[in-house]
Amino acid sequence: MFVKYTPKHAHIKVVPIVNNDGLSVTAESIILNPGTNEVSEAKWEKIKPSLSAEIAEGTIKPFTVETKKAGVKAKAKTLKDVPAATAAMIVNACSNKDTLRSWFKDNLPDEIALLVVKRMRVLNMDIDEISGESNELSDADICDESNSGDAGNGDSEKTSEKGDPDFDSMSYNELKAAAKAKGINPSQSKEALLAALKGDENNESGSEDDSGDAGNGDDDIPDFDNPAVQVK
Repeated sequence: MFVKYTPKHAHIKVVPIVNNDGLSVTAESIILNPGTNEVSEAKWEKIKPSLSAEIAEGTIKPFTVETKKAGVKAKAKTLKDVPAATAAMIVNACSNKDTLRSWFKDNLPDEIALLVVKRMRVLNMDIDEISGESNELSDADICDESNSGDAGNGDSEKTSEKGDPDFDSMSYNELKAAAKAKGINPSQSKEALLAALKGDENNESGSEDDSGDAGNGDDDIPDFDNPAVQVK
């Protein structure tokens, strides 16, 4: 679910996670940054008792977004299910690096994934480092790598004799990580990724669109008067 946090004076809020007994707290906490944040339903239920005053005064507003799948109305509680136009407002209003990191690692629709990458660049997040974190192979990935004939030879990016990235020798997962770091749609076939990455090397401006860079003001936060935005 999403949480809009609008303090009178901009600051982050660290909220301890309360155990089921309602008294003791765990070592884990949730950080809310001004703007939009994403919190799981389970964790929200644990931190909500500590936020009753802020919720009552409207400083903190949990919300979901109404969407349609196969003509059936539903509530999109995570970014991957939010319509692209509303997702853009949510992403552009997010300054929570933990939330952006989670979105970056998620399997988002291409259009939304690129918005997340652009927002991360605005906040000077190290996309290469995060790409490396998300490049660890699951058992399914390893099987896919083996079947495709690719060999995973470590996390370092392979380079040619000239020192340029050697995309031809990269595994499929390495190509996907490189594409994400450059703001290129990673959800493509290996052949399409190779073509896109090589084209990007020849034309660095090809994957960027400055007109879509994120704003930082409250105008970028979802319109809570819009009937599609459901405040809990």
